[in-house]
Amino acid sequence: MLYNYIKIAIRTIQRDKFFSIINILGLAIGMATSLVIYQYVSFEKSFDGYHKLSDQIFRIRVEGQTYAGEMQFQSARCYPIVGPTVKERFPEVEEYARVFPWKMILSQQDDKIGKREFNEDKMCFVDPSFLDLFDVKIVSAHGETLLEEPNTFLISERMAEKYFGETDPVGKTLLVNGTDPVEVEGVFENIPENSHLQYDFLTAYQTLGGGHFENSWGWNNVFVYLKIQENADIEKLEASFPTMIDEYKGDYFEATQYREDLYLQPLKSIHLNSNFQDEARVNGNGKTVKYLGMISIFVLLLAWINYVNLTTAKSIQRAKEVGVRKTTGASRSSLIAQFLMEAFFMNLIAIALALSLVQLFVPLFNAFAEMNIPFDLWTNVQFWLLLTGVLFTGSLLSGIYPALVLSGFDPIRVLKGSFTKSKEGQGIRKLLVVFQFASTVVLVIGTAVIFYQIEYMRNKDLGIDLEQTLIIKGTNIYEGDSVGGEALLEQKINLFNQHLQSSPAIENVSVSEYIPSVSPHGWGGYIRRSGADLAEARAYQLQEIDHNYLDLYGIDLVGGRNFNQDKITDNRKLLINESAMRNLGFTTSEEAIGAFVIFPFVGQNDEEGEVIGVMKNWHQKSLHDEVSPIIFSYNPSQFSYVSVKINTKALNEDVQMIEETWQSVFAGVPFDYFFADDSFNQQYKSDQQFGKIVLLFSVLSIFIAILGLAGLSVFNCAQRIKEIGIRKTLGAPIFHLIYILSSEVLLLVGLAAIIGIPISYFAFDSWLAEFAFAASVSHWVYVLPVLGILLVSILIIGIQTVKTALGNPVDSLRYE
Repeated sequence: MLYNYIKIAIRTIQRDKFFSIINILGLAIGMATSLVIYQYVSFEKSFDGYHKLSDQIFRIRVEGQTYAGEMQFQSARCYPIVGPTVKERFPEVEEYARVFPWKMILSQQDDKIGKREFNEDKMCFVDPSFLDLFDVKIVSAHGETLLEEPNTFLISERMAEKYFGETDPVGKTLLVNGTDPVEVEGVFENIPENSHLQYDFLTAYQTLGGGHFENSWGWNNVFVYLKIQENADIEKLEASFPTMIDEYKGDYFEATQYREDLYLQPLKSIHLNSNFQDEARVNGNGKTVKYLGMISIFVLLLAWINYVNLTTAKSIQRAKEVGVRKTTGASRSSLIAQFLMEAFFMNLIAIALALSLVQLFVPLFNAFAEMNIPFDLWTNVQFWLLLTGVLFTGSLLSGIYPALVLSGFDPIRVLKGSFTKSKEGQGIRKLLVVFQFASTVVLVIGTAVIFYQIEYMRNKDLGIDLEQTLIIKGTNIYEGDSVGGEALLEQKINLFNQHLQSSPAIENVSVSEYIPSVSPHGWGGYIRRSGADLAEARAYQLQEIDHNYLDLYGIDLVGGRNFNQDKITDNRKLLINESAMRNLGFTTSEEAIGAFVIFPFVGQNDEEGEVIGVMKNWHQKSLHDEVSPIIFSYNPSQFSYVSVKINTKALNEDVQMIEETWQSVFAGVPFDYFFADDSFNQQYKSDQQFGKIVLLFSVLSIFIAILGLAGLSVFNCAQRIKEIGIRKTLGAPIFHLIYILSSEVLLLVGLAAIIGIPISYFAFDSWLAEFAFAASVSHWVYVLPVLGILLVSILIIGIQTVKTALGNPVDSLRYE
């Protein structure tokens, strides 16, 4: 019996190759799409899951808000003293590990090629316990105890090859910032991409030297991870934190009417559900992953609906076959089994084709979406179980309704042909066509909305000028290394500026602590206008700049003046933006100019700084975020970033000239640069990736829908060819015949558009709500995609209907 089912299924597929190809191709594209999205979603959800203790590891983060509930900051980092404190106080906490990310210049003296220097920004100071909490696979090491002595570190295999080639690096020495020797204690395997912490160097935390790195309750620049006992009550533990922090800072909280609280984050939830200040890297978006997962299901459903529509549409052609088999004794169950077997074979062939398509197109998908998703599921048992589930679920869902329809034919009605007139035989098919095109409308409109918002963000006036601005990563190599080190650095900066500005290609040069798109790690808290109560203190972004920064970035002053390098007293002056002005309680720039602000200068107790200028608000970060309150102080020797404004289009020659000048002034400091606009737009990379992915799958869903529409159109025309012949014989015009053949399907597509537009509006309005600055989406963004789908539908239907309408009626009526 089974052999007979298989043989008939194969014959049916071979007999009508056109419909078989449409069915298999539609199923294959839908399955391939779902597999690619599944791989992406699996990768995003796999972050940090490879650690054996991942379910027991939590990160502590800190939030600050006023007693009135006004949020001041939400940071992914915490105070360094919290780790030791919670381990001592709470038995549920078995261990802690602190991580302090940093950047450095590493240099090496090579006998063959001389001294080499590199900027390295994937370095972390960590406690020795870090190796116990996280799975860092040591390849080779100096001993069993690692990272317990200052000035020792571990390096990744990638860095071992970069600095030492084939030579064993263990025991070798490198120089940090040109002066401090550090010993390589061991080598670890490269950290996988699905880790929210990315590092190539692990350095002993003791190297930092204690002080506020160990005991501070106010300096929150450290990631603190806890290993918590299995089955511990996390909510109960977290509820104990306010009492603990009140013991150390409660008096200050009462005086300032402001408090800070600690919260636990599961390690595996960080990548998709954490978007706080000072994150270790740009994290993913849990909502995006959920949306894409839903899209994959919808695309697969569209493919299965295609199969159902085409199979039920062709049911009339197999009605006599069913009638004959029933009259010869075939049971309904045997007919259902036969048609389910055909659906199984269709899905099996489609899955095989889908796997081939995935292997072929994943590299193209990665290039298009600017992603690096490996398709490495072949050894994943869960993947094969899912694939098996898709095969049997797809066979059942796509086969059961056609099987029930076909097996339920009444032989007498079939032989009379009365089923062809039954509305009941077409109702489900019409409903499925509406669902299919409504889903396509939602995807296409969603794609339009996403790209509309992306273009809005890219073109909106940021209040700053990022064009033709080259950024060089600086260093603090000279600061504090010797007596007069900061003065030496300032001299070199001035020399570099003079050399560059003597060139007509250079418009301006500035040094600063941060640049647009880079926010400070941690905010300055407890800042208030002089004479105000502590309860009025707020948190602000604090940055150090020089006197050229505002001019270079085109930041406008609404009142007051800029910093002046000739005024020695400007090192205690302040510039504030409009947002900071309002937070400080000033209503106008005139009121703010000359006022004093209690401002914590670096390395000193609270002092008063005078406001000398108010800047017009600009966007330091992307349009995802509100404009932050920013306070600038003056430091012409701040050397974290060097911004160079270029006023020619010969960028290659200009960059070469800048590099030569850099190397002549800052010998030993690598020339590591990027462009400001690229850095700023990088903040929208995840949005662009999301838009490209939705665009790609919208196109595929349209293609699947068109395949089905083409099949339905061919079938409808074939079913009504005699009717068309009679109408032509009686003088019906061509346009009337085209209307008769296409009106019903186009009506269904129009109904789908009416359903899809409001769904799209509400679905993507919630997506836009994630942006502090969202575009006001034009109604044309909703209308034009629908018109496009309607036009494509008309074109597909029109080709076949025109061909049928123009046919010779003699050919269709010769047997009547």
